[in-house]
Amino acid sequence: MSVRLLLPLPPAGLRRNHAAHRRTQKGLKDDYSLAVLAAVTQQMKAWQTRPDRLDVTLDWRQVGQGDTDNCLAGAKVVLDILGCAPVTNAGQDRYYVGLYESDSQIEEITVRRTQVKHKTDEGVLVTILKGEA
Repeated sequence: MSVRLLLPLPPAGLRRNHAAHRRTQKGLKDDYSLAVLAAVTQQMKAWQTRPDRLDVTLDWRQVGQGDTDNCLAGAKVVLDILGCAPVTNAGQDRYYVGLYESDSQIEEITVRRTQVKHKTDEGVLVTILKGEA
């Protein structure tokens, strides 16, 4: 079984090579988690159990040429928000979707970069395939 989700791109401060101020990053992650939660809630149909092993493909759809390595940096925040996380003070305003218990369940991650022509086509197309236990 697999699930495909089209999510908004993470904010630039979470996917570029420079380090944003820690408080700025926290706010960006919190806001982005709300956007992901809304997208998943609208698209989710039948994901009933949390599997033992996952394979994930991220198709980073963005206007302009961009950098694939920056997509890799942004992939972390996408995958973190899709999983579960313990409640901490740093993440008290952040939402986690809970599609899987831990990112250690992800056995393989494939990241592609696709150039699109219009901003309205931008996003991260995430495909999660439940692996065999």
